[in-house]
Amino acid sequence: MGIFNRKSERTLDEEAKRQVFLEKKVKRNVYIFSISFVVMGLIMILFPQFTLETICYLFAAVLGILGIFNLIIYFTRDILKDVYRYDFVSGVMMILVAILFIWRSQLFINLIPIIMGVLVFGNGVTKLQRSIDLVRTGYNGWVFVLLFALMSMAVGVFIILQPDFIAQAVIVIIGISLVFGGVTDIITLILLGRQVKEIKKRLPIDVPGEYLPEDKIVDEDRPAEDKQYLTDDVISR
Repeated sequence: MGIFNRKSERTLDEEAKRQVFLEKKVKRNVYIFSISFVVMGLIMILFPQFTLETICYLFAAVLGILGIFNLIIYFTRDILKDVYRYDFVSGVMMILVAILFIWRSQLFINLIPIIMGVLVFGNGVTKLQRSIDLVRTGYNGWVFVLLFALMSMAVGVFIILQPDFIAQAVIVIIGISLVFGGVTDIITLILLGRQVKEIKKRLPIDVPGEYLPEDKIVDEDRPAEDKQYLTDDVISR
């Protein structure tokens, strides 16, 4: 039969409870984040236009707050110490851009895909030049490069002509990715929890020892006669 010190046993018990509490807290946080991802993903899939407008408004709010902050810094700082700072200019410009984002949100929503389309079209033109260079050098595989160039240019033109569709499509793709990530995280957590429970079931169960008064605890420094007496006393109990 094991003999344990009360204080050490209490410490181990508190440590075990603390470990269980931390495990539950981590699991709860993972569930919260995963469900949040699923909810945000569903909103993006079902309401892409609303999501785009919300992003514009949030960006405008951040710019407006930063602009006001810069104006406060300008009017509260000592003008003689920092003459060449442009807090006033940056603050006014940030507030102006924030107002434009709110007033013309759809314009900015379409502007990003248009810029992407121009970049894709430019990449296609670059490939077109490469194919012409291959023709001039006598390489027979220039046709494949030309096809890639025409495809890139066609995609770029399509993005430029359909910016609203592209913006919503990108939001939907991001939403699908969030839903997939959240659902797979939940499934992974459930499977992992089941596996951990199975492993714990196969582990040996700790049997707590009997608490004895201090005068009954065997001291290694005591004579052998005292040890034998205490041992016989424990067995008889």
